[in-house]
Amino acid sequence: MWLWLLSIALSRHGVQSAWNDGPRDRFNPPLTTIYVTFVSSHIPEAEKYSWMAELSLTSFLMSFQQPVQGVQLVLNVYMQCKEAKLRDVARLEETKVSESLMGYVDATVRSVSKFKWAFAKIEYFCSSLLGQAVCHTGNIIRNTAQNKRDYFFLLEHDWILLPSKLQQNLRSMFDLLDSSVSYITLQRGGRTQYEMLPGKLNLRRYGYTNNPYLSSISFLKRITSTKAGLCSKASSRDWEYITSRYCSEYNCKTSLMGTPGSRPSIYHVDGRFLSYAANSSTGPLFHNLRTSMTKYLAQEASAQTIIREIDQTCTKYRYLCSPLYIRKKFMLHLFEFAMQNQMKNLGLIPSIAQFLNDSVLATQIAKGELPGRACLRQLSS
Repeated sequence: MWLWLLSIALSRHGVQSAWNDGPRDRFNPPLTTIYVTFVSSHIPEAEKYSWMAELSLTSFLMSFQQPVQGVQLVLNVYMQCKEAKLRDVARLEETKVSESLMGYVDATVRSVSKFKWAFAKIEYFCSSLLGQAVCHTGNIIRNTAQNKRDYFFLLEHDWILLPSKLQQNLRSMFDLLDSSVSYITLQRGGRTQYEMLPGKLNLRRYGYTNNPYLSSISFLKRITSTKAGLCSKASSRDWEYITSRYCSEYNCKTSLMGTPGSRPSIYHVDGRFLSYAANSSTGPLFHNLRTSMTKYLAQEASAQTIIREIDQTCTKYRYLCSPLYIRKKFMLHLFEFAMQNQMKNLGLIPSIAQFLNDSVLATQIAKGELPGRACLRQLSS
């Protein structure tokens, strides 16, 4: 039943073969292809926050499409289709999606399908593990004819790129990937303690991270090769650390793109803390841009407008866009709760739910899915 409904949804949205509707000149193909891997994982009330994918992809296109001509974009989307961890990546249309995840999967497909005009091809796969997604894309590319100036971009669903920090640097980034470096991760803010690399672009030596990055195809092939052996560990939650250790040992020429004063060029919405930020009106989206977000969710403002406002806010109030800002607020909130010593009387989950006005978040904390459980035990003992 689900596969039948999915096939209808996919055909209605035109995403099974989402080719650009514009004319193509087969005798003058694009000089460059950017293979984009977009990874989405299920979060509580995922359907409610399906707009995250739209904002994330909009920010990518505003950063990459306008300033670079002659570039073809190919999108591979990876989603959580099963409650249990999948051993291997599977195509969405060949997978029986868990009933509890159908709403999330359908919402993700609807959000992504809005962008079929921008990508030469969109394909959907089942796996929300970053290691599996990167390795699977590496295998796809290994079996595809590439141009020497093709690239790979990794993007998770809860990261927003800041176009004003990227557009002016893109051509330099491509040139560097063709010569002296293999991988450039984007500055999320606060990373300043690394050695500067010589050159026009503000680059620092850095290890591998799953934060949004642009790399050469040769880098992707290298870390997903049989020789590297990293893909045999792709289902591990420590895959990022394992890959970073490999790159440090074997000199993958990985680097971090800095900006003046280490200002961020990306903003982490952080899906795990999204309901907390929304319910407590905390952070750029739900405090500074609350009015604009209300209009956007009511379809009275465009995603492009929100991205421009996020860009301006993160430029003016850098601390708000720190990857630790929401987490620190969250932990301080829990500290306040523990000091009030309410949970001894009511029990852990009901107490946190009452204090945070969020039963879903309370359950996550109690299960250890979010930081804070150990903190609460220690502070309330």
